[in-house]
Amino acid sequence: PEDVVGMATRRRVMFACPECRSEQEFVAETQCACFLTSYEVICSTCSWAGNCEPFKMMDVQCRNCESWWQNLKVEVAGKSWLDVLEATFFCERCQATVTA
Repeated sequence: PEDVVGMATRRRVMFACPECRSEQEFVAETQCACFLTSYEVICSTCSWAGNCEPFKMMDVQCRNCESWWQNLKVEVAGKSWLDVLEATFFCERCQATVTA
């Protein structure tokens, strides 16, 4: 039962260390399906410790022209993890607003 609760409330996200600039993954606890605005983390590269804002890296593709954008940084602080499952963007190649 405890593992089931953890699977429902924890999400893998990333943070950028303000000291060494490395981007690292960590597991963020959500509350009511939302990410907190910041999390306490420790950088595994330089040992910096402090609060950080979480983000996700995403790849999106235009359904009209099949253009790809890889490694887009999406800020998730204070947002529901369900909102991160969908993205709306403007494709400059085909001049269309796309939901992916």
